[in-house]
Amino acid sequence: MNNAKELNTMCKALKELKKAEKDAKEARLYMEERIIAMLPERKPEGVDRYEFDDVELKVTSKVYRKVDYDKYNEVELDLTPEAREAVVIKYDLSLPAYRELSGDAAGMLNQCITTTDAKPALSIKEINE
Repeated sequence: MNNAKELNTMCKALKELKKAEKDAKEARLYMEERIIAMLPERKPEGVDRYEFDDVELKVTSKVYRKVDYDKYNEVELDLTPEAREAVVIKYDLSLPAYRELSGDAAGMLNQCITTTDAKPALSIKEINE
């Protein structure tokens, strides 16, 4: 192979770049965790904005919701039409309809939903831009 030497050099460079990328990602995740830990209490879901000197920090927090199919099938007939509309045919949660629920309808449907916190997303913008 005529270009074996060049490919060898490129492969070594790629290996180094992959390691640098991994290290940078670990450092970024560590820094995000430290920043989040230092912030005042934030909304479990939604956007919080903070300003520090010349930097604006936007933290987007999410909650993943999953319908427990077996539990839903147990209570489906007892749910209000609005609560049933919050669950689409493929058993995915309609978040807008779910957020509109309250009282017994929400309480019953919540028996079928498993929530998992999503990792907050950070975006930083120079304020003087």
